[in-house]
Amino acid sequence: MLIPWNSLDNPSLQTQRHAWATVLFAWPAVAVCEWSLWCSCSTPELARQVCFWHPLLHQTALARPGAFSLLLLILLFLQWRLLQHDWSWPRGRVIPRMFLQSVCLGLLPACVAWLIASSGSEFPVATENGLRLESLSISGGDNLAMFFPARALTLMCQCIGAGVFEEVAFRLVLLSLLSGMAVMCGCSRRMGLLLAVLGSSAVFSLAHDPGMCRAGSLIQFGEVVWQQMFSASGGWLIYRFVAGCYLASIALHWGLGVAVGTHICFNATLALF
Repeated sequence: MLIPWNSLDNPSLQTQRHAWATVLFAWPAVAVCEWSLWCSCSTPELARQVCFWHPLLHQTALARPGAFSLLLLILLFLQWRLLQHDWSWPRGRVIPRMFLQSVCLGLLPACVAWLIASSGSEFPVATENGLRLESLSISGGDNLAMFFPARALTLMCQCIGAGVFEEVAFRLVLLSLLSGMAVMCGCSRRMGLLLAVLGSSAVFSLAHDPGMCRAGSLIQFGEVVWQQMFSASGGWLIYRFVAGCYLASIALHWGLGVAVGTHICFNATLALF
C-alpha cells in the first residue's frame, strides 16, 4: 500500500507485505487478466467482463493489453519508495504461506455468504456496473454449464479478474488515498487508517449495487442508498461493507497479495458451489 503499515510486528509479515512478495504472488493472476485482454480481439465481451467492474474503466487506456500491468508495477514501486524497503528478494517460504493464508481467509466469508443465501436470500451477482458471473448461484442453481471448457475459462477469468482489479482499485489506491488525506487533515495515523478502511469499504459495497449506476444525481444516489438499506437486499449491502472491511484488514495486516488471493478464492468458491 502507499501508506506505511504497522512496522511493529514479526518479520514474516513484513516480508510478505514487501512489494516483491506481492509481485511474485499476484503476478500469475495478473497474467491471466492480461491474457484475456490479448484475446479480446475475438472475444471483446470476455475482456469487458473480466477486467473492468465499471463500464467507464473500459473506455480508458487501461483496456489495452499491458497497460494495467505497467500501472501495477508503478504503484508497487511507489509503495517500495515510500515505505523505504530494501529491494532484496524475499527469503523463506513466503509464497506458499501466502497461498495457504489466502485459501483459509477466502473460505470464511464464502461460508458466511452461503449460509445467508441458503436461508432464501438471492445473492446479487448480475449487476449492471459490475462483473456478471452468470452461472454463480449458491441457492440451489445449476452450475453444470461452468464445466464446459469455454464457460469454465470465462468463469475462471472473471473470478481472477475481480480479485485483481478490485483489490488494486479499492485497497491499493482508494484505501491509501483516503488514509493519506485523513493524515493530512490532522488525524493520527491509526485513526486515518480506520477512517480509510470504513470509507473504502462503503465505496466497495455501493459499487457492487446494481442501482447505483442508474443514479443520475446526488439526490437520486441518496435515494437509492436509502431504499437499499431498508429493502430485502439491504442485508447484502451491509454484507458487502463488512466484506470490504475484512479485505482491507487483510491487506493491512497480511499484505496486498494475500488480499488478492483471498478475493479470488472467495469468488472461486461461490462459483463452484
